[in-house]
Amino acid sequence: THLQTLSNDISIIRTSYLHETPPMYYTDQSKFLNGAIEIHTNLEPLDLLRELKEVEKQMGRALAGDNYIKNGPRPIDLDILLYSHLTDEKNRQSE
Repeated sequence: THLQTLSNDISIIRTSYLHETPPMYYTDQSKFLNGAIEIHTNLEPLDLLRELKEVEKQMGRALAGDNYIKNGPRPIDLDILLYSHLTDEKNRQSE
């Protein structure tokens, strides 16, 4: 799986179930499958984000250019929701 392409600096602790949800904002697309993983890493937050963006790129996600549609269809979207005591307030506000 693509989880196995993560850096040796990342260990998967556990994974959630997948939940199907309708798309938001740009609604002319398929439903999303949402899930979460808990990991352990010694990477700093920005280094972890770089790793996740590399996985998105490997899986074919367009981050810019002709194929990019904001909030549009994408094969994967990886976010950091919690890093130790740090949280992503932007994502929490959208809940």
